[in-house]
Amino acid sequence: LDGLSGLLVTSLEQSSRFQVLTRGRLLALLRQLGKADAPRIDEGIARELARAAGAQVVLAGSARKAGETIALELRVLDPAVDRSPISMRESAVVKADVLGAIDRLSDGARRVLHERQEDIRGSRILVAQAVTSSLEAYQAYFVGQDCVARPSLSGNWTSVMGCAEHF
Repeated sequence: LDGLSGLLVTSLEQSSRFQVLTRGRLLALLRQLGKADAPRIDEGIARELARAAGAQVVLAGSARKAGETIALELRVLDPAVDRSPISMRESAVVKADVLGAIDRLSDGARRVLHERQEDIRGSRILVAQAVTSSLEAYQAYFVGQDCVARPSLSGNWTSVMGCAEHF
C-alpha cells in the first residue's frame, strides 16, 4: 500500500486554498534535520518537517488491509501539539474502489480546511484519470521514484542506475 500518499497529494494539489509540500521538499527537509535515513515519515517526523517548513497543518494518512478490504484514514494534525482533532475514514472493499476512496478523502480534507464547495467541485480531478487507474502501475512508479530520490545513503550514480528496473 506504499505510494497511496502520492495519489492523495495529486488530488490535494488541485486546491487553491493551500499548498502541499512536494516529496522532494520533504526529502530535503529530512536531510536538513539529520533524518535522511528514515524509512517512513511517521506522525512525529511529519510534525518536525511541518515546523521546519512553517506549515500550519499536517495531513497524516494511513492504510490498512484486512482481507480484501482496505481501510484508509486521514488525520488532520497541528504540528505544534500532539493531538489530532479531526479524522476521516474511507474504505474500499476491492482494489478498484481505492482510488475513489482517495478522492473522497481529498474532498473531505479540503472541506475541513475551509475550502468552498464550489472551489472543490471546480478544481477536482479524479486520481484514476489524472495518474492511472492501476494501483500496481502506480506502485511500480512510486518505488522507482523513491529509489531515484533515495538510492542509498551514499547516493552514488551506480545505485541510481539500479533504479531503472522500476520503470
